[in-house]
Amino acid sequence: MEPLASERTPAHAGDRKARLREDFRQLSSENYARCTQCGRCTAGCPLASDMDFPPARVLRFLQLDQVERAARSLAIWFCVSCQVCTTRCPQEVDIARTMDSLRELARRHSLEHPGSGDILSFHRSLLRVVRRYGRLHEFPLVRSYKLRTGHFFQDLLVAPRLFFRGKIRLRPRKIAGVEAVRRAFARSGVPL
Repeated sequence: MEPLASERTPAHAGDRKARLREDFRQLSSENYARCTQCGRCTAGCPLASDMDFPPARVLRFLQLDQVERAARSLAIWFCVSCQVCTTRCPQEVDIARTMDSLRELARRHSLEHPGSGDILSFHRSLLRVVRRYGRLHEFPLVRSYKLRTGHFFQDLLVAPRLFFRGKIRLRPRKIAGVEAVRRAFARSGVPL
C-alpha cells in the first residue's frame, strides 16, 4: 500500500535531518542516551509550567532523534540557563548547555518558534547594548527592546520609580576596554 501524499517524505528531508543532526552534534557533545527520564530536571525548572515541552520532554525528543522538533520548541527560549536542571540530573547531562545549543541550532537554521519573537528581541537588545558600552545599561536596553517589539506602554509606570530610586541611569558609561568587547563580538559573528 502506497503512503498518502501527506505522509511521503521528500528526498531532501532526509538530508535536512542529517544536516541538523550533524550541526547539533557539533554544538552539543552530550550523550542523551544516558537520560533515564527521571524528571528531576523538569521538577526543578522554575519555568517548566510555562514551557510548551518541559526539559525532560525536550531531552526525549533528542533521544528519539527528533532534533528539529526540539529546536522548534518554545521551551528552549524560556530556559534562563539557571543550571538547576543540570545540577539535579543524576546522569550528569548538561541540560542547560543543551538548551543553549538548541537555541543556536534554531537560530542558524531559522527554526525559531513563532512565539519566541519578544525573547529574541530582548536577547538582541541586550547583546547590542553590551557590545556598544562593554556592559549592561538598563535604559538603552529597555529603549532598544521597546523599539524592536513595539511594547511602548508595557511597564510604563515602573521606569519612573526605578529612576528616582537610582536604579536606572539615563546616561550610560562605557567601560575602559570597550574596544576589546567589540572585537570579541566581531569574532563571534553574533547577528544583532
